[in-house]
Amino acid sequence: KKGFANNGVPTYTQLSKIEGDGPAWLGAGHMGYKVDLQGATNLTPSFQKGKLDQRLKMIDIIEKTKPHLPQEWIDLRNKAVEMIYGNTSKALDLSQVPQDMIKKYKADSSQIGKDLLIAQRLVQAGASYVNVSLGGWDMHNNISDGFERKGTELDYCLSNLVSDLEIKGLLDKTLIVVASEFGRTHKINTQGGRDHKAACNSLLFAGG
Repeated sequence: KKGFANNGVPTYTQLSKIEGDGPAWLGAGHMGYKVDLQGATNLTPSFQKGKLDQRLKMIDIIEKTKPHLPQEWIDLRNKAVEMIYGNTSKALDLSQVPQDMIKKYKADSSQIGKDLLIAQRLVQAGASYVNVSLGGWDMHNNISDGFERKGTELDYCLSNLVSDLEIKGLLDKTLIVVASEFGRTHKINTQGGRDHKAACNSLLFAGG
């Protein structure tokens, strides 16, 4: 879905990179908003918002006097301004989040914890679709230690997301989907890991 879900919140937000997760033939207008370092930084003007208001008014006067830009470009700029003034920048700003919530998600030390906390805030702000990725599951060897590390982190942070959405009354209208890349063999290989098995896949659903 193209555009904004609510008050400057993109319909689709990508909190971490996923290969092949692009709009393809739909066009760049359907591309998800990528919350990388540059994407988050771009929501904070390098000068006071009052000065930004003045510049926007001046641009509006110039364009009405002598239009020179295609409407698509004007629409894109208006969307960027809407994001700066809307709820996206607020949802991404964890400096305003109480420390007990930061510690609860381990957002100061866990990337998936930080991403899920932001995802919860984006959903609360009205986002329709938020994509989060947690890599590192390609365990062809020593899967016991690897899964203990990754599985524990995912379980801890994901359970907090589910409980917080329920407390806020958002779980019933939010569908959480945990999808694996593809399945694994049911047998442990000679390196103590599991190999690829594309015919088998694991999914977890919550809420909705």
